[in-house]
Amino acid sequence: MAIVAMTQYRTTVIFAGYQAGGTRGAKMVVGAERVKIHGDFAEIEQWLAQSAQDPETTINLIHGDPEALEEMRDHLRQNTRFGVDVAGYPSILRL
Repeated sequence: MAIVAMTQYRTTVIFAGYQAGGTRGAKMVVGAERVKIHGDFAEIEQWLAQSAQDPETTINLIHGDPEALEEMRDHLRQNTRFGVDVAGYPSILRL
């Protein structure tokens, strides 16, 4: 679905701000033909397992379908060492 949307003349992608090297945004800015946008449960779980984040860090899920976010939250709570929350509207997250 995303591939079809990206090839439509009516589709616009706006990059707000700097796109750090090696990120999906940076790859798209330089014209990559394919970029995987959506991470699945296993990929995000693996990424968190390899991260240097303090185990006390709370992971805040902020974008996606509400049911999918709740499923992701439950999966990550059960399979990682992190606390995981779904940010609600109009949550304020302190960074």
